[in-house]
Amino acid sequence: MDVYKKIGKKQYNVLRSIPPKVLKEYAVTVLGMAKKDETILDAGFGSGLILAPLAELNRVSKIFGIDYSNTMFASVKQEVQGKAQLIKGDILKFQGIFNVVHFKAILHCFSDPKKALDKLSDLTHENGYVVTGHEQSQIEDRIEQIFNNTIDDHELELIFEYYFSLRLNLREPFVWRPFPAGNAQNAVKYLCDNRGP
Repeated sequence: MDVYKKIGKKQYNVLRSIPPKVLKEYAVTVLGMAKKDETILDAGFGSGLILAPLAELNRVSKIFGIDYSNTMFASVKQEVQGKAQLIKGDILKFQGIFNVVHFKAILHCFSDPKKALDKLSDLTHENGYVVTGHEQSQIEDRIEQIFNNTIDDHELELIFEYYFSLRLNLREPFVWRPFPAGNAQNAVKYLCDNRGP
């Protein structure tokens, strides 16, 4: 199953619009974490929103990207040709070691987000960096931030209730998107059940 079959890259990026200047600054920050000839992996590169500026601005590192979507892989391959090495596959089954592992808004794709984080950590050199960017477009992409602020279950329910009613009033109701690597609702439930004290 290809999660992006029904929407192309341009339509996908409309949902996650980020100003080019911000993308460039973000890419420069990530690139600054790697030294000459070190490696950077963009895990779950999707539409290439971050991978493309990483590849374009890179002067010292070797850039890799991995994603499981046939549609996005084909589109991004043309965009970063010769500037980054792309791998089509499942992150959980992927083997390798990188100096910097970057991911952004992918945890909701996994039925077990902790397992995904453990895998991303395993892909990182012991003296390397795991870098994550928080998606601001929808609340479920920032769920880990909510839990880090120790919001209790009742407060969390109120936040979601308000959020969904607001979306409804704006006539932009929230729709759970299907993910081949897991169900977003399962991922959120897992995070709720395992958020610790």
